[in-house]
Amino acid sequence: MKKNLLNYLCCPVCKSDLLLSAEQTHLDHILNGEIVCRTNSAHHFRILNGVPRFAPLDQEADKKSRTADNFGYSWNVFNTRWDNDDIAFLDFIHPVEKAAFKNKIVLDAGCGMGRFAMLAREYGAKEVLAIDLSHSVDVAFSETKEFDNIHILQGDIYNLPIKQDLIELAYSVGVLHHLPSPKHACYSILNLLKTSGTFVMWVYGREGNEWIVRFINPIRNNITSKLPMPVLLSFSKFVGFFLWSILRLVYRPVNRCAPSISKYLPYNHYFKFTMTETLTQNIHTVFDHLLAPIAYYLSRDEIRSWLENANLKNIALHHLRSYSWTATGIKQ
Repeated sequence: MKKNLLNYLCCPVCKSDLLLSAEQTHLDHILNGEIVCRTNSAHHFRILNGVPRFAPLDQEADKKSRTADNFGYSWNVFNTRWDNDDIAFLDFIHPVEKAAFKNKIVLDAGCGMGRFAMLAREYGAKEVLAIDLSHSVDVAFSETKEFDNIHILQGDIYNLPIKQDLIELAYSVGVLHHLPSPKHACYSILNLLKTSGTFVMWVYGREGNEWIVRFINPIRNNITSKLPMPVLLSFSKFVGFFLWSILRLVYRPVNRCAPSISKYLPYNHYFKFTMTETLTQNIHTVFDHLLAPIAYYLSRDEIRSWLENANLKNIALHHLRSYSWTATGIKQ
């Protein structure tokens, strides 16, 4: 943690300013220490291994804790950046472009291992505040500690330890649909935006995913998300290899040689993108889809109603690859 991060933080309980109470530093980082609320010393938070900890997992409800724990395991296993991260991120946040990040204070709500936070910095963000509930923050800190303007926090999206009217661009990619109440998490992020600030989220869509909602979701909820993570990882390797083989033996040849037929292939819009991924990436995708105890599939009308009720302007929804929604808006 860098000391200037305190300029952006507040107590997640009472929203007062925070003070450093104790610190162990190395170069420009506070590696271990404590942050204390200015108005109520009972509200105090640890800094551990360079990351301020505002919401330890043992204080969370069971399903939310399991979700964070499972994704934390995933990000510690697949702790690398992919060659197509830049393409994927810009797809997820379309129509927001790289130029929108220039000189902005940016929030990454659900940062995982920090790969999109690094892209936000590369796009010219002034500061990137990247928060996640899971232990993936330790990977994120390790990956980003060399950058002065990326700040990693462990915290809860429902109780963000960030000052209001501060964030100029907030994004959440692949996170809100895994929370107990995606709508309330969305509003929590919007509360931090400055007037004229940009909000963008990417979530699973109900449209195009009816068979997953009906058949796969119950299996994930009741079986795969409860398996020991090493067991699920082994199963995901088997499924990932099978999927990777189908993509190369069926989907890739049909798309190249018979594009008029490719439209009849199930989920071809989605798989056209995953055909560019490595076997490891395919396994990671399968693993992430099977590990979450919570996964909502949200309709276009539902998402639009959230943003309209929050009084955003310039609301736009983009049906990405016919299975997910990107929603954007500007705070008034």
